[in-house]
Amino acid sequence: MIIRFEEKVSTENAQLVCQWSNFLGKSFQEQWMGTMIPFPLT
Repeated sequence: MIIRFEEKVSTENAQLVCQWSNFLGKSFQEQWMGTMIPFPLT
């Protein structure tokens, strides 16, 4: 998996990332972003 940061991400794409991360669950999100970001993403 390749993860990169993009500038000027559209609101629609940001929402898709949130939905994807929420679908995969809290443990996935903590591995991906750490524990400082609350679950679920909104």
